Order: sequence, then structure tokens, then C-alpha cells
Amino acid sequence: MGLFIITLVALFSFQFRNEVLSDLEEHNIAKIDISDFVMYQISQDVTDIIIRGAHATQYKDKDIFLDVSLSRSLGKQGIEVVSGSVVNHIKKIYTFPSGVHYERSDGLKFFSENGVLDTVKEVFNGEGKFRLEAREGNIIGRDLVYYNKNQDFYAKDIKGRYLLSENQ
Repeated sequence: MGLFIITLVALFSFQFRNEVLSDLEEHNIAKIDISDFVMYQISQDVTDIIIRGAHATQYKDKDIFLDVSLSRSLGKQGIEVVSGSVVNHIKKIYTFPSGVHYERSDGLKFFSENGVLDTVKEVFNGEGKFRLEAREGNIIGRDLVYYNKNQDFYAKDIKGRYLLSENQ
């Protein structure tokens, strides 16, 4: 009788555990959770991307970064740095719900209230107010779109100052 009771208890315990595990699979539980990190992406003996951050959590389908900065080599064109206080990453899309800072080594930099960066198309679609600074002048506006490949900018409600030459 005691052996029968132990067998029943063990049987129900294993079934309960399977229910718990299947319940956990339905929720998005973190696979990796790190703090104060630096990651390097190296290709052909060159470090082309450096990611520094205060906190990162990787889930099955997304990554969430806090206080993160991503530096990328542009070859002969220099370096670009993209940073934000909160960055959500799904596949090749980075979303900046709390603002994004972009800076290039040639002096170009901008801040947008929020936006989405598609790293495959190399396009940033900003929403809300933005501020752009370059050697040629400063621009403010709304809803910035930046095409990194050909370095074109598009925006709404543009106001700014543009220096035609350094002699003026």
C-alpha cells in the first residue's frame, strides 16, 4: 500500500512539473541577462562593431538594451555611434522609444525623440522632434528620415541655419 501511494505521488508530481514547464514555454522568459557589458563584432581581422551598455536582456524573439552605445566602423569614412537609453532589437530592426543620439566622426550628429533603425536598409525613421548639427549649420524639425547609404535627410517642419562658405 505504501509503495502504491509513493507511485501515485511521484506520478502526479511529474505531471504537475510538465504543466509548469509548458506554462513557462508560453511566456517569454529571458535567456540571457547581463549588466555593464562590452561586446565586439570582429570580421576579417577588423573590429567593426562595439556595443557598450548598462544592461541587456535577450529573449527568444527580441533583445532589450538599457543605456547602450553602438559604435560602427565606416571604413575610410570614419566611425558612427548610435546610442539610446532604451533600445529594443528584433531581427535587424532597432527601436528607440526614449530617444536616439547619432554621431559621425565627420561632425554630423542628430537627436530624435524616438525612431526605428533598419540595419539592412540602413534607414532611420524618426518620429517627433529632432535636432541636427553639422559643420554647415543646425536644423530642427519633426519626423526625420535618414538614409545612411547616400546620406540623404528628409523631414517635416524644418527650421535651420546653413553656412554657405566658411568666409561668410
